[in-house]
Formats: sequence, structure tokens, C-alpha cells
Amino acid sequence: MSHFQFNPSNEFVVDFNYPAGIQTFAHPQNGTFGQPLHITMLNKANGAYVSTAGLSADGKTIFAIPYFKRNAYLYHYPAGGAPYRTIITDARVDAAAVNPPGIP
Repeated sequence: MSHFQFNPSNEFVVDFNYPAGIQTFAHPQNGTFGQPLHITMLNKANGAYVSTAGLSADGKTIFAIPYFKRNAYLYHYPAGGAPYRTIITDARVDAAAVNPPGIP
């Protein structure tokens, strides 16, 4: 899991990466997720799979960065699909780790 956060509806949004996609769950209770409410798939950007960098404050846009490439891409949430905008930047994802791992 590379990224997780709560959306404005207090739902838990988790990027499980390709091929599982970004899954949205009701707020976790007793340490469990339950079944996903939405599964959002993001198309490749600039020929590369992307990692979620964040969800906009209004919960309508996903910011994503392609692995081993530059720039950031905006995707509609929860629709996903192709990016609708490119932000030119030197940002890139080479590798990521969380230590210690997050606990819901």
C-alpha cells in the first residue's frame, strides 16, 4: 500500500497499486475495512503506472506521480481512467516505504 487518507465523506481511501487500484471503504471499525464502496483504476501516465500522491481537499481529484518518470497528473475521483491534466514538475517516485507501517 503506497498511500491512504480519508476523503471529505470520512471514507478511507487506499491505493493498493496496480492491479488492485484505489479502493474506498467506509470508515474502518474494529480494525477491519469491510468491502470496498468504490474501486478506482488510474490509466498509465506518460507510459508508466502511477502512485497516488494525494486526494484534493474537495475529494474530487487524485494527484498521482508516475513511477520513474517526471510530472504530476490529475485524475477524476472516484471515476479514475485517463488523467485530465498534467502538472509539469520535477517530482518523481523511485521507491517508497512507510516505517513503521500505518495502522487503521
